[in-house]
Amino acid sequence: MSREQEQRPSSRQDSAGAKDSQKSRVAPGKVTRTGGSGPAAGASVQRKASAAGAGASAPAKSAWDWTNDPRMDVAHRGPVQAKPAASGSAGAVVQREEGDPAVDQTEATPEEGFEAPTSTPDNEADATAQARAEITAFMARTYCQERYVTANGYGAFDLHYSPQSSVCTVTVPIEFDFQNAPPSIMMKYLGLTTLDKLVECVWTDAKREAFKQDMVTQVSRVWSGKHQLKCTYDNPDLTDEMCPTWSDVVANISVAPRAVESGGYFKVKVLALPKADAKRSFVSGSDHRKTAGGAAGEVSESGFNQTGGQFNSSDNEKKKIGSSFGGPQTEQVTTAHEFGHMLGQDDQYVDTGRTAGSTNDSGSRVSQVPADEQRIMDGGEVVQTDHYSTIKDALNAATTPITFDF
Repeated sequence: MSREQEQRPSSRQDSAGAKDSQKSRVAPGKVTRTGGSGPAAGASVQRKASAAGAGASAPAKSAWDWTNDPRMDVAHRGPVQAKPAASGSAGAVVQREEGDPAVDQTEATPEEGFEAPTSTPDNEADATAQARAEITAFMARTYCQERYVTANGYGAFDLHYSPQSSVCTVTVPIEFDFQNAPPSIMMKYLGLTTLDKLVECVWTDAKREAFKQDMVTQVSRVWSGKHQLKCTYDNPDLTDEMCPTWSDVVANISVAPRAVESGGYFKVKVLALPKADAKRSFVSGSDHRKTAGGAAGEVSESGFNQTGGQFNSSDNEKKKIGSSFGGPQTEQVTTAHEFGHMLGQDDQYVDTGRTAGSTNDSGSRVSQVPADEQRIMDGGEVVQTDHYSTIKDALNAATTPITFDF
């Protein structure tokens, strides 16, 4: 699809207006959205598994060699202090600080401090015990992705997953730049009969806080809890009839923006404007990676680019959007749609470079019939499983080699 570097049309009305303003179906004040396009994907973050401690061997029947997986400690990010190993010992004996939920074992790999079994199970009982230790260790930790950038480059968010609580939290740090209406707009409303509109041209502290809170409310309402991700891993040796089992491991998605004073992944200008004077809303399509290209993954702070966007003061309100296929109007909160771009989701409405039924750059199908226009990345608010695709990818990156799917 053809897109500008800094922003791209982000609604059906914007697209039509860009082609022919006289043919546009957008009345003044209607929702209009644009975003930009960046090169596909940036460099991925690869983690190097460490070797197991001397004398330690991998479980015989487990498909996942959790004993040598550094993520089992790295993702925990908890304090682990190793005592000096005794002379000739197979590995370092570790002592964890009080309150550490990790499974209590005696041996650990020297580099990562992970408490690995020291022998291959000799019988079924040993195999079952080791399979139980495997899932216990997995459940005890929290898994994270910081500054996760999506494959298309313009989505960026944080992910934190706790298997014990089954909660997977996805947040996007945003800096808000609240700006009053320009003088040319204010001059239109200086009369006594239009003072209410003049008031809409100016931000107050209360209005700023209300906008941020309303955006959190609307984004959470539209995006959170729509689909559950289930663990796809299994260990046939886990036969002790205890809980949990791998089929019990799920991720319930909670999504929200997070207002910050600095360090935001996006810096969004929010204009105080009456609805009739609203500007085009968009999220930048520029790449968050200073070195573009590669797969999705975490990006270091030094290699990360903040990108931008633009909203209107009325963008947390529902607006009606006309159909491209002669169907009924849809309703949508603009900030909820734009937040989808922050998650790396592309538009699904028909536009130049996006023909009906084709695949957009986040892997979703472009609308073909009026019913499709109810989807969040078109003109409605329906969140389908493909709209969680980047969240699923980030979760799997955090928990690899344990994977999740719908």
